[in-house]
Amino acid sequence: MLLKYILYFIPFFALLYSENFDIMGMPFSQLWKIPLIIFLIIHFIKYIKSKKPAFQQISIWYAVKMLFNTNITYRPITNITEFARFLPFPLLFEYFKRKNSNSIIKWLILLSQYVILSSIPFHLGLLESIGKQISLHGFGFEDIIGHTGIFQSAHSASITYTISVIVLINNFYLSPAGIKHFYNNKLYNIFLIAVGIFSIYAGFVRTGYAMFVVAFLVFALSRFRFTTKRIFTAIATVTILIAGIFYLLQNNDAFSARLFDQRVHGTTNIGSGRLIFWSNAYERWSDGNTIEIIFGIGEDNFKDYQYKKIGRRLFSHSQFFDSLVQNGLIGIILYLLLLISLFNFIRKRKQHKGYRLALSLFAAYFMFALVQGSSIFLQDLIFALSLAYLMNNNQVETNNTHNKFGHEINK
Repeated sequence: MLLKYILYFIPFFALLYSENFDIMGMPFSQLWKIPLIIFLIIHFIKYIKSKKPAFQQISIWYAVKMLFNTNITYRPITNITEFARFLPFPLLFEYFKRKNSNSIIKWLILLSQYVILSSIPFHLGLLESIGKQISLHGFGFEDIIGHTGIFQSAHSASITYTISVIVLINNFYLSPAGIKHFYNNKLYNIFLIAVGIFSIYAGFVRTGYAMFVVAFLVFALSRFRFTTKRIFTAIATVTILIAGIFYLLQNNDAFSARLFDQRVHGTTNIGSGRLIFWSNAYERWSDGNTIEIIFGIGEDNFKDYQYKKIGRRLFSHSQFFDSLVQNGLIGIILYLLLLISLFNFIRKRKQHKGYRLALSLFAAYFMFALVQGSSIFLQDLIFALSLAYLMNNNQVETNNTHNKFGHEINK
């Protein structure tokens, strides 16, 4: 079993690390996903007549909408790229919802463990990150670089570590002691959770910090029962969390400077200029013609507008404002409907064993959409897996040990 665990990890590591390279001028991160998307589309067509949850249908229409805005006559390849970036989420859900719960749980646990394991060679100095890193040079710390690991950017690394840690916290909480497979061992999971939290910290990405805090609080409170033991545990956990943050603020100047955006030349606008980005997005949308207001101006046109306003070609750093300015009224309405339908899908399954995890990941996803935006493949994959697990109506949470999350893969 250990040998198989290692053998599966090697191609996982190699695949994600290779995403940092180009092949014949095309990013490998896009290249390897082309056959995957084709396979998922074929699978989707095979079951196209089957009943699908509202969020899945809306998610598909939201991805399709990416193709149709005024940018299509300017740089159509960008529209196609955006379509391909957002399409995998509903297709992955379609594929995994037909798998049994044992298989889905195994995917969730192993993916999350592999994500965190992949960070260890970089923390030990055995490998160097080649993705886009966050430098703290502008904060007065010449030698400090944010951890990126195998990922293409510090943001994608921090976000993926965050959701992986939440999955493992869920697995630790629900897995019974004395199970057979070592990757479900509580001590092993504690080790990986600790490494994962350190990796989140080491990335110096505030989006990752916010996602982790929100997701953890939702996880802790979603099934909270007022017993003496649970109240004591909750107080102890919150105390440790707050104490840890205060310790870092008092003893780690780099962390404090990054958290509060205290740069060498003074503190910048709130959220690294996000309020300005959001204002620019709304301004460009509201100043558009009727077609632009309804259908949006697309990614490239908005980046050009950002360049005129602030001298940099940037997104708005919010999926809400990106949806509005890039895909117009249709885009923002579809996106809001997507979030509402996702929440309703999860909320209706409160008694399901996967409810707590799915709700926590939804909270993390919402925070990500609010202050960052776009789509990260591994985040979509893990979120789709958690939702697919909810589709299994037989997995109702009970107090019986044999029904616990994570134990099923031992059957």
